[in-house]
Amino acid sequence: MLINEVDIHLSLDHPNIAKIYNVYEDERAVYMILEMGAGRDILSLISRERVFSERNAAFIMEALMSAVTYLHSCGVAHRDLKLDNLVLKQEDARLEDNTLKLIDFGLAKRFKQGQSNFKTLAGTPLFIAPEVWMRQKYNEKCDVWSCGVIMYVLLSGCSPFEGEENVDISHSVRNDRLSFTNPVWSRVSSEAKDFVKQMLIKDPAQRITMADALQNEWTSLQQLQRSARANNSALEHWNGQMYNNFKRFSAKNRFQKAATVLVAHLLDDVEISHLRRTFKALDVNNNGKLSLKEIQTAFENEGLNNGLEELFRQIDFSTTSEIDYSTFIAAMMDQKFMTREEYLWRAFKSMDQSNSGSITIEDLGRALHNLGGSDAPIDPDEVKNIMANADTNHDGEISFEEFSACICGPVRPSYLPSE
Repeated sequence: MLINEVDIHLSLDHPNIAKIYNVYEDERAVYMILEMGAGRDILSLISRERVFSERNAAFIMEALMSAVTYLHSCGVAHRDLKLDNLVLKQEDARLEDNTLKLIDFGLAKRFKQGQSNFKTLAGTPLFIAPEVWMRQKYNEKCDVWSCGVIMYVLLSGCSPFEGEENVDISHSVRNDRLSFTNPVWSRVSSEAKDFVKQMLIKDPAQRITMADALQNEWTSLQQLQRSARANNSALEHWNGQMYNNFKRFSAKNRFQKAATVLVAHLLDDVEISHLRRTFKALDVNNNGKLSLKEIQTAFENEGLNNGLEELFRQIDFSTTSEIDYSTFIAAMMDQKFMTREEYLWRAFKSMDQSNSGSITIEDLGRALHNLGGSDAPIDPDEVKNIMANADTNHDGEISFEEFSACICGPVRPSYLPSE
């Protein structure tokens, strides 16, 4: 289970999923280095606030559903969605200025689209779907049910199903009708209540999908009201610069791109907050990836679409016709980050998987393969050519100094002394 958790978490890349930076193992333990969430989890917030306004509930639900839609598109079901697995990035920021992070992939499982192969009773009792309690074969729609429970709690301050013991909770989930009789629901819109009902349909075949939930009337209305101004601000004056940044990034060789993506993955949200907002503004369908159509739409009024398809192809390493989050950040980020020793060293160590103090040709091949995903072919001759160009002392390995010189190009890293 631990290997499965690490394997799944390392494969994920989304602005609302907590990053895992590295994993170390000794004879006694496995150590996972995770992104820090300094703010409260949502369970702590609801304990203090009791209920959320629809606007604040929408902020949480949009981030959660975007992350889960991304998971499902990657063939991953979380299976333990709950309030205390939703953590805020910053400690003192207002909710609308904060970033929500989904954590804890200990019960996550891979699945094949259209199949119901899960059988294990998994999750936290109050958030477990009825088909899971019934030990039926089930699929990723168990996550949709959990999201419905979360939204119900956010808007009302209480659980839709009750019970002191697991057997009582199970009975309530499987048999009780969903109720909105509590007076607190009188101030909640009919669209919100209808949306909760769609997620909490007991028959999973009739239950809404997570992708459709993102296009729900309530979700769309809340996104429009809250995000239109922020999205316009995020994209304003960016189109020309984005195009130039795409060109600059596409001109890098695969090794330089891999290192740049590693550095981008290491950056804290606070350092790249404007880029995260831009990514979210471009991601019209909110699935955590950027399609060529979404990029073209942003550029269509600027006359910059010529050659964009070819640029996109050169940036889309995974051949999925979509650009993932860290790749976008890598293409857009300020080049000053590539001259900081801290980030270069951590990117170098991520490639040095044998922990030998240098990057071997095997390490290089693995790094390039990981950049593109399992379906992206890696040409052995390309790996040899990159090694030959980077390995300036011809010892068959890439040292940190050679790595820095190859990545920074004519820009001298800030930590190196002047000539």
